[in-house]
Amino acid sequence: MNKQRGTQPGMRDGCAEMGINMTEREKMLAGQLYDCGDSELLNQWHKAKDLIRDYNQTDSADAQEKARILHELLGGQGKNLWITAPFYADYGNNIYFGNNCEVNMNCTFLDDNKIVIGDNALIAPNVQIYTAFHPTNAVDRFGKPREDGSFEFCKTQTAPVVIGDHVWIGGGVIIMPGVTIGDNVVIGAGSVVTRDIPDNVIAYGNPCRVMRENGQKSYEIIRLTDRPWLKGQAALWFHQKWGIPCDAYLESMEACLAGKGAVPQWYMAMEGDRIIGGVGVIENDFHNRKDLSPNVCAVYTEEDRRGRGVAGALLDYVCGDMKEKGIHTLYLLTDHTSFYERYGWEFYCMAQGDGEEKMSRMYLHRG
Repeated sequence: MNKQRGTQPGMRDGCAEMGINMTEREKMLAGQLYDCGDSELLNQWHKAKDLIRDYNQTDSADAQEKARILHELLGGQGKNLWITAPFYADYGNNIYFGNNCEVNMNCTFLDDNKIVIGDNALIAPNVQIYTAFHPTNAVDRFGKPREDGSFEFCKTQTAPVVIGDHVWIGGGVIIMPGVTIGDNVVIGAGSVVTRDIPDNVIAYGNPCRVMRENGQKSYEIIRLTDRPWLKGQAALWFHQKWGIPCDAYLESMEACLAGKGAVPQWYMAMEGDRIIGGVGVIENDFHNRKDLSPNVCAVYTEEDRRGRGVAGALLDYVCGDMKEKGIHTLYLLTDHTSFYERYGWEFYCMAQGDGEEKMSRMYLHRG
């Protein structure tokens, strides 16, 4: 994606630090508190509202007139832009589109800061993109009433929104200020996007989270039994992540390779020769509920590969593989909340980990 598509000509970067007076528009685009009632901003705001009214009332088949209005309204656009009316914006001139973009009906872009959208974007109906936010305390938000009783806009700050190339934003999605969405991303309908989304993923939910990779995966999930020569590398990797002696992992992996039962089993996500994630299935994951077995354990994804659905893919693979081996119920001990639920796990009870003072959460998965 061309990250410079949304560059504003004439912005005086760093002028606040240099002691140079900034216009209210410059404050707005710099993310500082600014006066929404500034005459320059209000003039552009009213101009945008008039242009948007004209656009929304233009005959649907009048492509030439619609193109003329968009050229005057928007900050920049590539080739082949299609926006279905009605469409709403604040200023218009802070919105930048790449090539071959389609925006469906009833979308709202509050462009108090830059909204930069890459090539080949598909934006479904009722999508809302926000760049403005306000103090949460009412007194800070509005201040003291003016002595003459006249209207005063609430205090506002902004943060830009950047959407990459080849992105599909589903219907009713809300994108919050400061969010960057990477290339080749699908955001599921009804999601609320509160944080950045990386490239090449499918994400959805409230708040929006990465659920899986989009397209061909950069990694493959394997069973240790399929590549037994990785035993030493895998044991060392799990030891480095969890601090449990390497010999303990080697002993469990040797039992896995002996093939005397469905448990233990070990699985890795491999990117070439590199292990980027892993998980095991053992009889008991060092806790006092010996009756709850077998246990998924040692779930881990390398930090530079998180946010791509690797852990979820591992969990799904493990549950499916164990089901094929005749095991339909799995247990998992963790301190995490709101993660395993996304992959079909249910909270079951609290359990005491060996040598731990605090209780941990026990989850179960039914195949």
